[in-house]
Amino acid sequence: SGRVHGVFYDSREGRDHVYYLRSLDGGESWENLERLSSDAMGGEHPAVAVEGDRVYVTWHDDLGEGIDIQPRVLVRRSDDGGGSWSEETVLASPPVGAAHSSVAATGEATVHVVWGDSRIGNAEIYLRSSRDSGESWSDEQRVSDEPYESWVPTVEAEGELVLVGWTDYRDANEEEYLRRSEDGGRTFQPALRMTDDPHDSWAPSMAIQGDVVHFFWFDRRDAGVTDSDAEALIDEVMLFLGLTPEAAPPRDPAHYYLHDFLARVGGKLEEVSAAVPAFEAGGGDMARLDELLEAFYLAMQRWERGWEIYARRSEDRGQTFGPDQRMTVAEGSSMRPSVAVHGDEVHVAWFDGRHDGDLEIYHRRSLDRGQRWEEETRLTESAG
Repeated sequence: SGRVHGVFYDSREGRDHVYYLRSLDGGESWENLERLSSDAMGGEHPAVAVEGDRVYVTWHDDLGEGIDIQPRVLVRRSDDGGGSWSEETVLASPPVGAAHSSVAATGEATVHVVWGDSRIGNAEIYLRSSRDSGESWSDEQRVSDEPYESWVPTVEAEGELVLVGWTDYRDANEEEYLRRSEDGGRTFQPALRMTDDPHDSWAPSMAIQGDVVHFFWFDRRDAGVTDSDAEALIDEVMLFLGLTPEAAPPRDPAHYYLHDFLARVGGKLEEVSAAVPAFEAGGGDMARLDELLEAFYLAMQRWERGWEIYARRSEDRGQTFGPDQRMTVAEGSSMRPSVAVHGDEVHVAWFDGRHDGDLEIYHRRSLDRGQRWEEETRLTESAG
């Protein structure tokens, strides 16, 4: 019917709030913004789904600073194409907080919302469904497998087919996983591992196009170095200075590596900095030290910025998938893909740091259900 619905969050009112806007003419012009989150709680990271005249928006609270409660997942519904909105419905309010929700609508009255929370001590993915247009909701159902961390879920649905994807740490490495339901989310088949490489994979996005399922994510595999490679180089610097580096522990799926890795590398850099004056005063080879440090910093930069967009495609409604397809080749990070379909067209957009780290939005299109892709198009030209 020509309507386009958009949601985002920003801090124009002094704290983060969720805003909605719509176009009635295919995006040529836009109506005024409407704020969906409440005065008291604010909101972040909204997601939107549309089915006919019904529009659903979900998000989690913005807690700001100094508020001693945990974020909740909320949803609001419009029955008239975004003209007016229901009151907030709280879908998840565990004592440890719930966040990063995703929503999918299908049929005349069915809607599914997924999110992550740590109520059992580690992050897991949960689902609630409504079959009466959001008037009532099913009990919470955990979709991911404990006891390992599971993050940033996404949900897509078509009829009774419901797909939930997320990032999982069960392999002591961030990998993409997918579960599939053929009965509207009541029961799920075993989890399907979608990635398998020694580099982190993150934040999936999906779309269903008849029998074809598109699964996108972003991945560090093209960085050429792992975190372990980078840490080995700072260890080499320490040994060159006569220091004894702390050994990195083996990866443990029960303990997320990243925070300890960054703290450990930061501590090693402090030790190096403290040792350099004495090394130089004693006639140490500063030129060689500079070479070793440069190699370390280059490796860290490559590791930090080495994200590229990847995709996999299924032709049997998500039961099996074809090989990985690399969608971007850029010097800077390519991150957070979002995929949508219409007819035979597939569109994917992401943000990209190839312009000296200045993030811009890019887009690629397929006209044959993802079998072939046109060249990418830069959509933004901004100094910010």
